[in-house]
Amino acid sequence: MSSRDPFKGVIGRTTEDSTPWWPEPKRTVEDSPNVVVILFDDLGFSLLTAIHKHNI
Repeated sequence: MSSRDPFKGVIGRTTEDSTPWWPEPKRTVEDSPNVVVILFDDLGFSLLTAIHKHNI
């Protein structure tokens, strides 16, 4: 929901008096590819320790 979309639900004093509203999710075009990027960051203290030991 952007700042331009008005809230179309009803806010009451209780949940029984309220009506929820969710905007329609954005959809992609028909032939768009499904892409998932997974990044594992394994540069921890072990690499820094290994470099430090070689410099001594």
